[in-house]
Amino acid sequence: MHSAWPDFDKARSIPADFVIVDEIQSTNVEAIPVIKETLSKSSFGRFVGMGTGSDQDDAWWKLWHTGNQQEWDPTLNQRVAKNPSSGISSYHLTHYMAPWMPLEEIEKKRVAYTPRTFSNEVEGWWHANARKPLIESDIRALFDQSMSFLRPGEVNKNLGPLYLGVDWGGGTKAFTVVWIWQLIDKVAPQFRLIYLQKIDEKSTEKQADKIIQLVDAYHIEQGVMDSGGGTRQVEKLEERYAERMIKCSYTARPEKPFEVISEENRIVVDRTWAIETIIDLITRSTSPKAIPRISIPAGNSKWVDWIVDQFTCIEGESVNLQSGKKYVRYTHPPESPDDALHASIYAYLAWLLQEKSRWHFISA
Repeated sequence: MHSAWPDFDKARSIPADFVIVDEIQSTNVEAIPVIKETLSKSSFGRFVGMGTGSDQDDAWWKLWHTGNQQEWDPTLNQRVAKNPSSGISSYHLTHYMAPWMPLEEIEKKRVAYTPRTFSNEVEGWWHANARKPLIESDIRALFDQSMSFLRPGEVNKNLGPLYLGVDWGGGTKAFTVVWIWQLIDKVAPQFRLIYLQKIDEKSTEKQADKIIQLVDAYHIEQGVMDSGGGTRQVEKLEERYAERMIKCSYTARPEKPFEVISEENRIVVDRTWAIETIIDLITRSTSPKAIPRISIPAGNSKWVDWIVDQFTCIEGESVNLQSGKKYVRYTHPPESPDDALHASIYAYLAWLLQEKSRWHFISA
C-alpha cells in the first residue's frame, strides 16, 4: 500500500497487476497516468478507482464520465449504461441503494447536511458548484413587503428565541453589521429577521456599546461575533456576557467544520461550510409549501436593498488544500463588501450552538 500524495510518486517503478485507488476524489486525478504505468508489463493490467463525487467538471468527474456510466434502474431491476459504447466500466452507487438505510434517515440527512455534502456523501455524486452561487433574485425572494422590522416591545417572544450575529467593520467600505432574527420554526429551520443595521460609527467603544444596547433590549438568547475585526469590541462584550456572546474564527478545515473551544469562548468554523450552509438556507425553501426559510421585512425597501449586493458579490473558486483535497474557496471583490452575509452566518451559528447535539458531519 502506497500513499497517493503527491502525484503517486511513491508507487513509481513498482510493477503491478492490479491497482486500486481509494478515495480517488482526494487525489490528483490528473496524475493517474503515473500509477497506470506500473501496469505496463502486466498481462492483467486492472485499474480500479473508488470514491465519492467532488465538484462537477473536475478531473474525477471527467474520468468517471469516460466510462459507460452504469446507473441502477429500479423498474428494470438492473443496471443500465448511459454510455454503452465505452469499454470502461463506471458505476454509480448511492445510499438509496443500501437496504439497511431507511428512506426517512436519508431525508434527515438532506435537512442536516449542506447541499454539497448531501450530493457527495449520500447521493455519491458531484456537486454543481456555481461560480456565482447567489444572484439578486435569490435574495429578493426572501423580501416580504408586508412585514417591517420590530422594536423590542413589539416582538412576540412566544414565537421563538432571538439570535444575534455581528460582523465588525471599519466604517469606510466595510461596516459593522448587526443581524437579529427570531427562530419561528425549529424543524425547517425558519427565521424571521427582526432588526438589521449597518453601523458607520468608527469608534470601537461606541460600536460595542451599540451591540450591548441591542442584546439587552431584545433579550438575545445567544450571540456570535466576528473575532478578527474588532478586538476591543469583542473584549468588552465578553466581559459583559461571557459565553452568551461567543467569538467566531474562520478556517479552511472541511474535515472538522465546527469546533467549540470553551476555554477561549470561541468557535472555529470552516468558512466554506458556513457560507454554503447559509446559501442552502437561502435557496432551499420549506417543502411542500415553498415558503422561504428566511423572511426579510421589506415594507421599507431602503432598509434592506443594500444587502443584495453584499450577498451576491461572493464567487467560488476551486483550490487545493495542503492535504491534496479539492476545496471551494469563496471570495469577493475588494470594492464589494460582504459584511451582511457574514452577520447572517454568525446569527445562524448562534442558533446552531444550541442545536449542536443534533449535528452530523461527514469528512468529504
